[in-house]
Amino acid sequence: MEASICSKCGTPSSIESPNVAIQSLKNAAAPGTPMHSLIHSNEPPEPSEIPSIQSSASDIDISLASLDAEILRLQRLRSLQQDRSDLLDYQRTHKSILSPLRRMPAEILAGIFLSSLPTVTELLDRESFQTEDSPWVWTHICSRWRTVAISTPALWSLIAMDFVNYDYPLSAVTAHVERSRMLKIYFYASVDADDISSQTEMFRYLIQHSLRWEELHIVLTQNLMPLLPSLHHQMPSLRTLWVEWDSKEGEEAMRMVDFFRTADSLARIGVSRRFRPVSFLPPTQQLTHYYADASWDVHQEILRMSSSLVEAHIDLFPAPPEWTTLTGDAIELPHLRSYLKMPLLDQITLDLFLRQSDFLPALERFLADSSTTLRRLGLRGMPNALLSSRIFQACPELTELAMIFKTTDVHRTYETSNALFRLLIPTPGSAILSRLSRVHVAFEGMFSFDYDLFAQLLESRWNMQPRVLEAAALCFQGEPNHGSAHLDLRLKTLRTGGLDFIVSDVDNAQEYMAHWLCRPSWT
Repeated sequence: MEASICSKCGTPSSIESPNVAIQSLKNAAAPGTPMHSLIHSNEPPEPSEIPSIQSSASDIDISLASLDAEILRLQRLRSLQQDRSDLLDYQRTHKSILSPLRRMPAEILAGIFLSSLPTVTELLDRESFQTEDSPWVWTHICSRWRTVAISTPALWSLIAMDFVNYDYPLSAVTAHVERSRMLKIYFYASVDADDISSQTEMFRYLIQHSLRWEELHIVLTQNLMPLLPSLHHQMPSLRTLWVEWDSKEGEEAMRMVDFFRTADSLARIGVSRRFRPVSFLPPTQQLTHYYADASWDVHQEILRMSSSLVEAHIDLFPAPPEWTTLTGDAIELPHLRSYLKMPLLDQITLDLFLRQSDFLPALERFLADSSTTLRRLGLRGMPNALLSSRIFQACPELTELAMIFKTTDVHRTYETSNALFRLLIPTPGSAILSRLSRVHVAFEGMFSFDYDLFAQLLESRWNMQPRVLEAAALCFQGEPNHGSAHLDLRLKTLRTGGLDFIVSDVDNAQEYMAHWLCRPSWT
């Protein structure tokens, strides 16, 4: 028996629970019992059976009353639960009215939106257009956020599209243009695009708004060439331009590419014609940054006319001249931080492949003649130990060194990298490049190196007194096969001790490596 509460007076009573009562009734009416026979026939009960049947019926009434009371209680509970849920909703609504976000100034909210913008690389790597991404997502939260987002021109100034991946909706670009003030365009056309006409239509639309172009980074295809002449004298605000195209187009098409000659505000320009040199000049009076694949004669003329240059990336094409044959008067560039005679030079990157020692006398004279102290050096290709030793001796004040090994010869990579590692390990009483605080090593393509020797290099530099080494990086394609957890422990110990040590896949470290290779940050 279980204790129950009377639904009327609230006093406890000892009655059977509904489940027990039901089971008792089932047992009393089981096959073979008198009750079973009465239930399954129309025969009247015996006078002696009537009191028992009446008592059972009364017990059923009591159990039904108990169940009715419980059902009513549960119904009331569900009603209370719903009331509580409604009150919670009202509570959230009232608290949201008091949220600091409602009082946040629009300019701060706009700054938060701007900080969420994806990078150009992230935009170009996407495989489809998504309204869930910034800046579109801010127009779907609430009316105030939508108003702030739409009225923030800088949020919509960047338009980046790579037609190799997907076609950007024209309606989305139209919204960008309508909501922006100035425009930064990254337009990477592709001859392999599914719909060539769509990228032509898109570029034609963007040309209609060229007066507002501030930056243009474009990969041209033949179908876009006929549109270029319409840009003459139509880009008064353009300050940064990167343009590249294939070399298959004829000379008439090449003349169309000089559309930027009339961009009077152009200060940064990069021009790359694949597999052939550029043969025409950009505006030079106000030029501060430039990058070009061209012959030395073209570069020389640009440099002579561009006294305002602060950065130059000179790619000699089709082939660099003999260093010993370069003649002519010195080119004075007081603001330039790059190759040639300049007082502010602090970084050089050298590609060392065939005939890599030919330039060394010129480099040594250049360093001796320049009133500067080189701090950062990048060596890319397959620098041999003897040549590197002479470079290091010519640059004793180096604080940052990057070595990028690039070859398909695994054995040569192993021998060359190990020779350089040994060269940089301090010996008792002396150390080459004693002020070196950062060491970066990368392997492009197939590779093999002595992991133990690399760890020894870092440990010996880390234990030098006074301690100078601060950071190191190791980048490669795939996983290094060093085969020893002990070596991982050694590097982990260096990290724990305070060394800023990065291990990364080359593909994931492109922006990091761009700093080592002096790649222009504005392209």
